[in-house]
Amino acid sequence: MNVKKVLIVLILISLIASGCSVSRAQNNETPDKKPVKVMEVKEEEAVSRLTYMGIVTPKEVKKLGFKSPGEIKSINVTEGQRVKKGQVLATIDTKDLGYSVDAAKAAKDAATAQYDKALKGATEEDIVLAKSNVNKAESAYSFAKDNYERAKKLYDAGGLSKHEIEGAKLELDIREEELSAAKTLLSQVEKGVREEDLDFLRAQISQANTDLNYKTNLVKDGVMVSDMDGYVMTLLAKTGEITGAGYPIIVMGSGTNIVKFGLTPEDASKIDIGIDIEVEISGEIYKGKITSIDKIMDEETRTYTVRGEIEDAALPSGAIVRVSIPTGKYNAIAIPLTSVMNGSFDYVYIIENDLVKKKQIELGDIKEDKVEVRGLDIGDILVVEGMKKINDGEPVEIIK
Repeated sequence: MNVKKVLIVLILISLIASGCSVSRAQNNETPDKKPVKVMEVKEEEAVSRLTYMGIVTPKEVKKLGFKSPGEIKSINVTEGQRVKKGQVLATIDTKDLGYSVDAAKAAKDAATAQYDKALKGATEEDIVLAKSNVNKAESAYSFAKDNYERAKKLYDAGGLSKHEIEGAKLELDIREEELSAAKTLLSQVEKGVREEDLDFLRAQISQANTDLNYKTNLVKDGVMVSDMDGYVMTLLAKTGEITGAGYPIIVMGSGTNIVKFGLTPEDASKIDIGIDIEVEISGEIYKGKITSIDKIMDEETRTYTVRGEIEDAALPSGAIVRVSIPTGKYNAIAIPLTSVMNGSFDYVYIIENDLVKKKQIELGDIKEDKVEVRGLDIGDILVVEGMKKINDGEPVEIIK
């Protein structure tokens, strides 16, 4: 072998030795520690609960309408809207009712004037006026009678409500009494007034005053006002429509709701009237109390019906809700939901001697952002951040 070949061999041996040295140095380096955040596993007090599905209904439902027929002038609320006691819900056009009030006031003034004249005695002019009043009263009675007969035919055919036919009959009775009063007054004017006649005139004044008050109240009732705190369940009419007397146009539900659900015999023995409950719907939680527990079992469902009240909650009638009932307290280990990992089983990472250790767990009740677990020991150091970047057996660096 010449010198040149020897030099080449020595250079190759040197390079190989150098590479092996570097590889050994790299293999002996300490791997990087991955940062994680941890918490110490502790036991905390928890509440045991019964959970059932229930149905919600308002404690009180009212159908509201106007006492007089008319055109709906305004509806000031929308379905689902919360309302307060005394809030204006709707109005009707009271222009025609206003005219009837004016007529009733005039009738009262006329009765009063007749009484005053009777006290003073009649003149020739009084006799003429009394006869004229009789003629007017006869015309008014005839008109009211024809109107009532037409209304009765419509009522018999189903075209008018009972309230409306009663109104027509009341109007006929009033006109008949006015006619009788006018005839009596004419007789008194012609013959002179007796004490019993004065009593009759006073009664006519009282009756006219009653009619005036009735029609004045009808005008006031043209403004529909809520008589309770609650919410609008349904609107049955629209602005501009003609509504009949007493016909409901708004359905109101009370601010207090009833939730009804059934308990098994075993669970029924664990609760009592007055205990707190929680009702969940669409992620919202409402507080309430048990108000009644049936003593007789429902034979079909084999459960005892329980009712609870939920204050100040405009829940939709018929809504299905989750009812939670606390029954006692116990100690449990609860950890953040975000610390739980999933694979072929549920597990978490804990730290032992600065190394990651995978630990299988069993999940229990979930409460807000925590879950109760079995499989951990009090004092375990649980990884709560950085779980997705570590593996079982790796070294880690615990950071604050």
